[in-house]
Amino acid sequence: MSLEGLLTGIRRPLRAWLETLALTLVAAALAVWADPSNPFFIRAEFPWLALAPAILALRYGVLPGLLSCTTLVALWFSARHAGLAQDPAPTLSLLGVLILTMVCGEFSGLWTARLRRLEMSSRYLDERLDRITRQHYLLMLSHDRLEQDQFSRPVTLRAALARIRTLAASPANEPPGRDSLPGLGAMLELLGQFCQLEVASFHPCSESGPDSVILHAIGAARPLVVGDPLVAYCIAKRELSHVQMGELRGAAHSHYLVVAPVMTSEGRLLALLAVEQMPFLALHAEALATLSVLLGYYADALAVSRAARIMQRALPGCPIEFADELNRCHRMWKQARVFSTLMLVKFGSHPDSAAYAATIRRQFRDLDVVWEIAQPRGMTFLTLMPLAGPAGVEGCMGRLEASLDQRHHVNFDAARIAPYTAQLSDEDPFVTLKLMLEDHDVQL
Repeated sequence: MSLEGLLTGIRRPLRAWLETLALTLVAAALAVWADPSNPFFIRAEFPWLALAPAILALRYGVLPGLLSCTTLVALWFSARHAGLAQDPAPTLSLLGVLILTMVCGEFSGLWTARLRRLEMSSRYLDERLDRITRQHYLLMLSHDRLEQDQFSRPVTLRAALARIRTLAASPANEPPGRDSLPGLGAMLELLGQFCQLEVASFHPCSESGPDSVILHAIGAARPLVVGDPLVAYCIAKRELSHVQMGELRGAAHSHYLVVAPVMTSEGRLLALLAVEQMPFLALHAEALATLSVLLGYYADALAVSRAARIMQRALPGCPIEFADELNRCHRMWKQARVFSTLMLVKFGSHPDSAAYAATIRRQFRDLDVVWEIAQPRGMTFLTLMPLAGPAGVEGCMGRLEASLDQRHHVNFDAARIAPYTAQLSDEDPFVTLKLMLEDHDVQL
């Protein structure tokens, strides 16, 4: 049993330890009731009392099972001292129960760790799917609306997204208490231009609920009415609410036309946008969906970790998405031992290196995050492969070389391509990335 598993077992909730003692005592009481002359089943054909520590070890792990065994031994010594048990010490039976308990506990710990890793992987994939869904909607919307409302809107959707990234990445001088939402005032002005808002305001949210305080506003906005039906629906459902919702009672008497959450893809609610006035023709499903996605894009941009920004400043040219995803993958390794791998593909000075690079670029998974680094002697791809262990890396290598052989009839050596890999470990991800770049002579 590893030290980490031992510490995890000790840190179990108090309820598990209390249940262990209670169930062991109940099993002993049932044994006395079943056969008072042989309460520990020493002379029985099968030691039925051994089922108690085995079941507890399967449910809670090795340490609770050992506590149950210890409790039974203590009960036997107490009964022997009181004269209730006359049989000699069942040494071999106790040894067998102990071994059975430890085997059951190890089995339980192994599958608990596997389930924890699978749960962490599933949660990570759900987050990625949510972000990809938002990005897909933005891409579709940008194509559909590229030629619409150009005269009434001073900015395009692409310019709005670029502006949002700039606002979230470069915190402005905010009043006290607003530093966690940088650029919120400029964000509201941008939404006013893009979604034709006339009177609207941002209000902070905490775990206890929304606050009526106005963070930023356009027009003659009033403090938030916390009990408003649109506000209550938005908080309860964590989604945009508006006056045209037929399933919402009391929407016609609301103080607002739209109430939208500023919420990250992980479900963290940062603030509320309350719209009191906007043109009637602007209140349609497409505009509301655009407003919701822009607010979500802003919230996700704010969720980029501080460590990712530090890494981006230390490594010029490193995309913020790459740095943020690297920290996410390292956090998964630290919390659940879920593998992720960095793969560096370095192209040499071959006349067809550009064609080789285009072929390899198409072979990466949608889940992978690629940082392309231009070098004097050729292109370098630094790829972060989430949820990829040694087997996944080996499969990726085979897929890349097979694509080169199928399209250009060359392998890595003939194409002057050198692949290198490094798995994320307990080491700081910035150190791992920096050493990988230095060891393979990649200049930034």
